[in-house]
Order: sequence, then C-alpha cells, then structure tokens
Amino acid sequence: MVSTVDTSKSSNEHKKRRVIRFFAILFVFLAVTATIIFFARGFRFDFKERKLERTGILSVSTTPNGAAIYINDDLKDASNATIQNLQPGKYKVRLTKEGYSSWEKEIEIKEEIVTPIEAVLFPSAPNLKAISFNGVVNPEISPDLQKIVYGINLKEREGLWILELANRPIIGSRDPRQIVSNTETLNFSKATLEWSPDSSKVLATLTETVKTAGKTTKVQRNYLLDAGRLNDGSLSEVSATLAQIKSDWEAEHDLKEKNALSRLSDEAKKLARESKNIVFSPDEDRLLLFKEDDTAVVYDSKPSPVPDTKPAISQLPKAQSYIWYPDSKHVILVENGAISIVEVDGQNKMGIYTGSFDPKAVFPWPDGSKLIISTTLNTAVSKEPNLYSIDLR
Repeated sequence: MVSTVDTSKSSNEHKKRRVIRFFAILFVFLAVTATIIFFARGFRFDFKERKLERTGILSVSTTPNGAAIYINDDLKDASNATIQNLQPGKYKVRLTKEGYSSWEKEIEIKEEIVTPIEAVLFPSAPNLKAISFNGVVNPEISPDLQKIVYGINLKEREGLWILELANRPIIGSRDPRQIVSNTETLNFSKATLEWSPDSSKVLATLTETVKTAGKTTKVQRNYLLDAGRLNDGSLSEVSATLAQIKSDWEAEHDLKEKNALSRLSDEAKKLARESKNIVFSPDEDRLLLFKEDDTAVVYDSKPSPVPDTKPAISQLPKAQSYIWYPDSKHVILVENGAISIVEVDGQNKMGIYTGSFDPKAVFPWPDGSKLIISTTLNTAVSKEPNLYSIDLR
C-alpha cells in the first residue's frame, strides 16, 4: 500500500514539472515572437562581427508588374517583391521591362523601416487608335475629366457633340451624342467652347461678321448649353448676362481652390500667393505652381507613405504646358511636337508620343489608361483633325 506521504510527494513533483514545462513553452513562445518582431523591424545578427545590426527593407511594385529590379546595377528580383537585409544608406534602383521606358531613382534605405516603391512604367511604343472619324473642331475636356465637347463641320452632323470618357475599353464606350445642331444663322461647329466648373453646361461663343452702313464689324453671341441633352429648339442667348455668368464661375472656382488650399501647410499657401497660377492635383494633395518666368514646380504634401516624411518641392522640366495625370503622381508635359510624362519630383521623364498634334488638345483618360490627342493622319478622309487615343497600359 502506497503511503499518503509518498502520494503527496509525487503530486508535488508532477505539479513542478508542469510549471517548469509551462514556463519553458512560454519562454520559447516569447523568444520566437521577439525574433519575428526584430526580424520584421529589420534587425539581423552578424555572425562574423557577433553583433546585432539594424537593416532596412525595400518593397517594390510596378504597373505593369514583372519588371526586373536592379540595385546598384545588380539584378535582385522581379517587381512585386520585398528586398530585405539592406544596410542603411542610398542605393541606385533601376526597373526595366521589355517594351516600356525604364525607371531609375536614388532611394535612401533607413534602418527598421520598409521603404516602398510604386512605379508606373509607360510603353516605349504605344498604340494609336482613332476614336472620332468626322473631324473635330475646338475640343475641350470637362473639369471632371469625364467628357469632351467638340464641333463637327461634316454635313448632316454639323453642330456640337460630346464624347463620354467612361472607365472601360473604348470599344464598349458610349457613342458620341449631339447637344446642339447648326442653324441657318448659327454655326456652332466653329464656336469657342468653355465648360462650367461643375461640368454640367457648355458656353458656346460664336463670332459673326456683320455689315452695317458699309462697315464690317465682328459680333460675339453667347449660348449656354445643357451638356446632358439636345438643346435644339430651346436656345437661349446669354450675351447680356455673360459677365455675371463668368463672375459666378470664377467665384465657384476660387472657393473650391481656397478650400483645397486650406488643407495644406502655411508653406504651400505662401507658395500659392507668390505664383502666377496654381492647379491642384485630382486628389488635392499636390499643387502645380507656375512662376512669373513660366517655370513649373510641384508642392507635394505626401511625397512618401513612410512616416514623418516632410512635404517636398520639386521643379519640373520645361514644357509648353503641364497637365495633371489622373493618379496625381505624374504630370503630362506637352512640348513642341512631343508628349512625355514625368513624376511629380521631376524625375523619370518618359516619352509618350512624338509627331504632329494640337498642343491645346491633349487629354488624359479618367483612369490614366490612355491619352487623347487631336491630330490629322488622313487628310483624304477628313480635312479636320480627329481624336486619337494613345494606349498607356
């Protein structure tokens, strides 16, 4: 028979072993967790030097994906990858993909921080497709980048038309629709066009030559058209109230600009006051500023997703005109006979198109997948230029 003392002693030893086992498991769990945390934060043990080192991580993604990643000219991986164990410091990072312009930038790696790169690569030889066939006159894109209004001179289609820019393939897009037809006395086809700030109306200005008492004078007539319907039969001339319409539109624009500027820093506000003109990016986080000498700079309130990154001010390459790309991270540069796209920090200028086009008619597709230009490629079909899309993806 086992004594009560022996049974109690055995039970106590069993409890001790369970406690020891529990703390051993807890210690292993904490050690593994700490190792994972330290590893994720970039700590690495240098066995040669027998010390713990702090390293950084580079995360690279590209549009389109599959670009080769070179760090200091050494091939490391393909895009959508994470490069670990990088010593803090500056590295030359280059991204290449066949058929696309290369991307290159000096990147600073900081200890215990993941530095992200989100690069957009543009085709080096993009496709050109016609999206209008009857000739276009004075095309203008709406402020919301969703519609283009233009005139057509072709008989039986004379008047003003609107092309809806849907975020879907051009083949599936809505056909152009007419908003007004020419009359015997009103030639809307050649009117000067201006959108209202809310993109709902089009102001058409017609210039007529009038002979009075042997003298020839030019008279302007102004019509405000609803962009959502056919306006025939309900035309209303607004020449008498034009000054008030323009004043109201300007006040609406100024209020929107003031509200957007109020969300930025005092530095951005100061730069805006000192500039000849300013244009906000679509996301309103960046500001394109034009100086008196027509040079352009970008104020970027969010130059990097890395915490505590200060706003950046970058000068852009000289161009004839500048247009925001829809992602707010690039600017379209329109030069004499050439179109290119550059990042907001002024780096990685990538050529898109070289040839003949109307520099006043370069428009981005709403999702950034295309650019639209006005050019003449076949004068045998139409003497007027047509709209063409340049595929960027």
